[in-house]
Amino acid sequence: MKNRLQSLVLLWLTPVALMTACSTAPETKLAPAPVRFGMTKADLQRQFGSPVRLEKQRDGSESWYYKFGIREVETTPIYEAEASDYEQSVTVGTSFSTTTTIQEAPVRVSRSGKVFGAIPKGRVVLPD
Repeated sequence: MKNRLQSLVLLWLTPVALMTACSTAPETKLAPAPVRFGMTKADLQRQFGSPVRLEKQRDGSESWYYKFGIREVETTPIYEAEASDYEQSVTVGTSFSTTTTIQEAPVRVSRSGKVFGAIPKGRVVLPD
């Protein structure tokens, strides 16, 4: 009975230990909505803040540079079974790994003040 109780406690504590053991750096905060064609300068400022840098182009348009992040989540199932003459234990769970790739990219703003052209992939990284 004691071995069975230990196995049950181990089965319950293992996922909790796995979740707390995965301490990582603070998560990068990405904007909830993407940059959209036709947004105005005011829309960009309100939703994403000031650009990292701004370049004026010869044709009168502007390139507003923001940091864009693309988040990928990988899940891996965990299953481990051990048996001895006296006890048996099974560990079941899921391991999660999150990776955010960040790069600076331009958002093109026309002379009339609206987003045009190719829109960078991902979501704008919001300031802290």
